[in-house]
Amino acid sequence: MTLLSLNGRRSAACRRPVPSNISELEEAQEAERFQADLLDAVGQAVFATDMAGVVLYWNRAAGRMFGWCTGDAVGRKLLPLLVSEETMEAGSAVLSPLRPGESRSGERWVKRRDGSRFLADVTTSPVFGADGRLAAIISVAADVTERKAGEDARRQLGAIIDRQIA
Repeated sequence: MTLLSLNGRRSAACRRPVPSNISELEEAQEAERFQADLLDAVGQAVFATDMAGVVLYWNRAAGRMFGWCTGDAVGRKLLPLLVSEETMEAGSAVLSPLRPGESRSGERWVKRRDGSRFLADVTTSPVFGADGRLAAIISVAADVTERKAGEDARRQLGAIIDRQIA
């Protein structure tokens, strides 16, 4: 199937089948809304960027975690939203090319809209297009501040107990 562009030349259609009637179109739109609702229901921040690092998707949990609502985040470069200038180089490594089946996970210092920093566990995975090329990067992030504080408290308590026993 081809579509006519504004200049009258033929251009390739999207890979998705075009609904042939209103009912199919409504079903397709409902399916897309449902998929977006699924990602919004996740308690962790979920966001996706194109290969230039521009935010394509930003769920509600990302808004709560980072302080940027969806409307403010989508269409902007990701790194300036989440990474302080001191850690920009490390943040850039997250967006470096990934191969099929490869994901990256790790704890990273990130920032909120107000500039405050916190430690997040971030998993980044590639999204490949129908042509097999890397098309986007999707990430899931969780604030691990409280968990780290608990680990530190247990470690300190263990050290105190060890000193008392010795």
